[in-house]
Amino acid sequence: MPSTSLLRLSRAALGSWPREAFSGCLAALVTVALVISLGSLAWSPLGLDAARLGATAAFMTAGVSALVYALCARSRLPAGGPTSPSSLMVMALLAGLLADPALPAVGGAGLGWLAMAVAAAVVVQGLLQLLLAALGWVDLVRRVPQPVLSGFMNAIAALVLLGQAKLVLGVPWADLKLQGLSALAGVRPGSLLLAAGTAAVVWWLLARRPRWPAVLLGMLVGTLVFHGLQQAAAVVPALPALDMGPTAGRMALDLPILAGWRAVQLADCQAFLMRHAWAILSTGAALALVCTLETLLAMMAVDQQLGTRSSTRRELAGAGLANVLGGLCGALPMGLVRSRAVAMMTAGGRSRRAAAISAIGSLVLFSLGSPLLDLLPLAVLGGIMVTVAWALVDPWSRSLLRQWRAGERSRELLHSLAVVGLVLSLTVWYGPIFGVGLGLTLAVLLFVRQISTDPVRAVYSAAQRPSRRVYPAAVEARLAGLRGRVQVLELQGALFFGNVEPLRHAVATLPAGLRVLVLDLRRVSTVDATGAHALAQLAAQLRRNGQRLLLAQVQAATPLGRQLQIFGAPGAEGVDWFVDADHAVEAAEQSLLADAAAPAEAAAADFALFDGLDAGELAILRAHLQPVQVRAGQAVFRQGDAADALYLLASGSIRIVSAGQGAGGGTRYVSLSPGTWFGEAAVLDGGGRSADAVADADSALLRLDQAALAALAQAHPALGARLYRNLARYLAQRLRVASAAWTAAAG
Repeated sequence: MPSTSLLRLSRAALGSWPREAFSGCLAALVTVALVISLGSLAWSPLGLDAARLGATAAFMTAGVSALVYALCARSRLPAGGPTSPSSLMVMALLAGLLADPALPAVGGAGLGWLAMAVAAAVVVQGLLQLLLAALGWVDLVRRVPQPVLSGFMNAIAALVLLGQAKLVLGVPWADLKLQGLSALAGVRPGSLLLAAGTAAVVWWLLARRPRWPAVLLGMLVGTLVFHGLQQAAAVVPALPALDMGPTAGRMALDLPILAGWRAVQLADCQAFLMRHAWAILSTGAALALVCTLETLLAMMAVDQQLGTRSSTRRELAGAGLANVLGGLCGALPMGLVRSRAVAMMTAGGRSRRAAAISAIGSLVLFSLGSPLLDLLPLAVLGGIMVTVAWALVDPWSRSLLRQWRAGERSRELLHSLAVVGLVLSLTVWYGPIFGVGLGLTLAVLLFVRQISTDPVRAVYSAAQRPSRRVYPAAVEARLAGLRGRVQVLELQGALFFGNVEPLRHAVATLPAGLRVLVLDLRRVSTVDATGAHALAQLAAQLRRNGQRLLLAQVQAATPLGRQLQIFGAPGAEGVDWFVDADHAVEAAEQSLLADAAAPAEAAAADFALFDGLDAGELAILRAHLQPVQVRAGQAVFRQGDAADALYLLASGSIRIVSAGQGAGGGTRYVSLSPGTWFGEAAVLDGGGRSADAVADADSALLRLDQAALAALAQAHPALGARLYRNLARYLAQRLRVASAAWTAAAG
């Protein structure tokens, strides 16, 4: 059985080779028109020689660079080749270099200088891609804001379209830009018609026959029409001659970088490269950014179609090595070409073997197909590139325009359209570095403005939301008139340089008589250096005014606490930091009592349980109270325990917390001060304990057993009635306080 399975696996592997070889060769064939067109686009600033020089460089990309990429990458179909954005950026670099008056004639040493400048930019691109992969910074490339990316892609589409003016109209775009409509006098109607017809054929095939190689068939139809009309004009002299422009010319098998090397003076060439080092380096950096993003997006699309998941770091490392080696051979920048991968998948290709065979097939076409290039009209290439330009228009920005035409006028939509338009226009007029740089700046400024909302979510006083600490009636009466001097600002979002002014304004408009300011940071996501400095300034200002600043929902071990410590926020030592706003308001209440010289605790005689008792009844009750001492952190009882007694707090502090939290300090329901008591609810209804009671500090308690309370009520009915009435009144007050506290917390 195992041998049978192995045999079937071997046959499947052997049987896949012909399919992979066929798919790779077909992909090389159907994309040859695109390779030639992109090469012509990249070298178009050199004039009519662009097709020959550019096609040679593009075939090096589709052959040498793509082969290295297929061997080094680990995605399922690493189909490399020249891409539209990178070809356009090479075109922009060459256009800028041609403006150098010291550049020798392009037919000699100048060609070598230009070729080496392009090669240097491609090598820089590859080295930066290798660095990004090594440092694991691949995901940073994906974080370009979508409006900036969309504007850049639309600018590329526009520049591709404008770059075809020479091929389609016979008039360069530079002449149209400088001379305006007067330059249209030199338009060749024949070239325009041939280009438009070629584009129409490609679009028709894409719409009606999406599985057919539309670009290749469009190129064949346009070429046949061109030569057919020329032959007809030669055979029938009566037919008017239609100027449809020249053909591409024969493609030399020599590389531009080698063809010009023989005429290069090394010292002069080095000076030329150093003079344009910034242009070369910036173009290489832009190529690394754009090609990396394009490659990763295409890889994710191919993975989605194949149901696979590829390593972005390994993919980028393979692309970087391919660009380094390809650049040394004079190739154009390389990226993963989705159309080439789709062509392989359509023909049955499913592995890296198909991608490698496709690269080899491109080299074979370059070696044997040079005579065919002499038959290819430049206007046909221009028509094909018009279809490429239309396909490059970003679909996301199209959807934004549809929403705008439908009447959507939201601020977010208008901001996105503004960034798209700015990047598009600046990239077209000043280049990709300038356009993308200012686009990123505008996107960041708009984002800062968007998130620079008022950081103050709510403002309230301790009188509106007192702490959950229960004080004796006498202390509570003193606090009632003081709590208005404690103000709480509940903050939200990020506290950073963009919104500290609204915080300062909110503090400046607080009521007079402020004693303690509490900042509730529970909804604050992050604090930058400016935000922390603003808090420090606020604390200093309050201290000068005899006031105090408390920060709530801050702990030293939390990310927010670490940020505040790093930036030197007030209370970085933790003195004025509290676990939540409730504890901070409690500390403010204690501060108010201290300022008013009012005791925060009450004497044992102040227990509300003793209200209405005469001396004899009080003596009878005291005889039934058992003293209990508890240490800090010790539980008086736990949830579920039998309710056998209630407890009066003579000194210390007790908190009622959620079950099982104990000394860990779970959810605090209420805290108790001396002069209060707890545990009465379970005693009254006979149920078990509903929460834990834990000592905050060493505490002295008085325990009243349930049996003793029942005995007192039986032996002394009047005393029992007063005790139960006091218990009911106290319980009602506690329920009101708890309800108000939880309602405030929920809000």
